[in-house]
Amino acid sequence: MTDYVKENKQESRSHTDAHDEAYAETGLSMQRNDELLQSVRLFESIAKDIAQWIIVIDCESKEWLYSNHHPTRILHFLSGLEDLERWINTQTDEIEKTGDQSSLEFSLENDDDEQCFLAVWYPVVWRDHKALAFVLTDITEQKIEREKLETIAYYDTLTGSYSRYYGMNLLEKYLRDKEQFIIAFIDMDGLKYVNDTYGHNEGDAYIIAVTQLLKGFDDNGVLCRLGGDEFMLLCKGWSKKEADERLENMRQELAKNSDSRYQRSISYGVVEVTEENENTGSYLLSVADEIMYNDKRERKMERRADL
Repeated sequence: MTDYVKENKQESRSHTDAHDEAYAETGLSMQRNDELLQSVRLFESIAKDIAQWIIVIDCESKEWLYSNHHPTRILHFLSGLEDLERWINTQTDEIEKTGDQSSLEFSLENDDDEQCFLAVWYPVVWRDHKALAFVLTDITEQKIEREKLETIAYYDTLTGSYSRYYGMNLLEKYLRDKEQFIIAFIDMDGLKYVNDTYGHNEGDAYIIAVTQLLKGFDDNGVLCRLGGDEFMLLCKGWSKKEADERLENMRQELAKNSDSRYQRSISYGVVEVTEENENTGSYLLSVADEIMYNDKRERKMERRADL
């Protein structure tokens, strides 16, 4: 009898201990939930004052669980909201497959406007939902400024042709990609004489006339003004023979349309680059430059012989 009482007491204590532990765990869980809820509320309060647009989306349902700003506060045009939702849904599916956590630039467009964003994303658990938090930064102004700087760096302001910087970078890219193309180095004849005799406005008109002529060489070609009176043409699908013939015809065309006060003309040198080329862009350009000067010198000698 005594042993039976002891066993019942021990069993009763065990049930009591288990009940106390369960109660303690429940209390701890409730405390954690309260703390989590307080953290979420604190985050939401702080996020309202953040310039970036934070959107939390359920990975499965694609439901927006949270947004710190109303779309009208961020979007330049509300028609972009549907495009944004599609973009986020597509990215969510892709991120779920790949686990990618990088960043990405994207834009929303309508007929009159374009808005650009930088998006970064983070996997989160939001109120028991498996979710992704997208942080969107409006970079429209930065992109406009970047494009202005690129325009300054990539284009020649007088002629609208590409700059030396752009041309040399493109030349090196062609070489890395083992492209087959021609380099034509073109030098205007007598620009200094025109500037000194008729003024720089007339010299600019001469430069623009040559530019317009050379732009007609090939619609798919790239014309770069290297500086002053020097130009470079990069064209795929041409042989040296074909390019020489085309430039000779253009030289004759320029002469026919010359100002009556002076003769407009160009000198040129062409180098054909094949897939087997191992030379640098600077070297190839220097070879074309040397060929151009030989052309200029020979034509000067011919003119003197005719006097």
